[in-house]
Amino acid sequence: MMCEHCRCIVTSKEAFEADFIVSDGNTSCVKCAEHNAAQAVTPDYCWAITRDLLDGTEKGVRGPGGCHMTVEEIKDHPNTEHFRMKDGDGEVYYEGYIVQLNEEGRYAVELAPLDDFGQPNAGCASIEYRIGGQWVEV
Repeated sequence: MMCEHCRCIVTSKEAFEADFIVSDGNTSCVKCAEHNAAQAVTPDYCWAITRDLLDGTEKGVRGPGGCHMTVEEIKDHPNTEHFRMKDGDGEVYYEGYIVQLNEEGRYAVELAPLDDFGQPNAGCASIEYRIGGQWVEV
């Protein structure tokens, strides 16, 4: 049998039963099936880091996993919001943009860039949004 995605081949029935999944008539190895399942999840929001004030290496990072928009699409979207993340001393580490793709639960995603990226990546402690020309902490 052969995986219809990566074309890996298995020759024994035992290996096929252990390493392949048949779903909706498609045969996939476990690795491809897990990857495809993860890619099928479309998030309710997408964010992008457009400015990294630490060392510049995180500029262009997008999230969460499954985000289908480019940095430019996020930044130029009519519903985009500008944010920045700071450490506990108030130093700005990152700036970026977020787009809420589903109006339900809008406020549930305001902390998403901080939770998804800022805190685990660099220890950011707060996130602020640009509202009416001023930075407002959430």
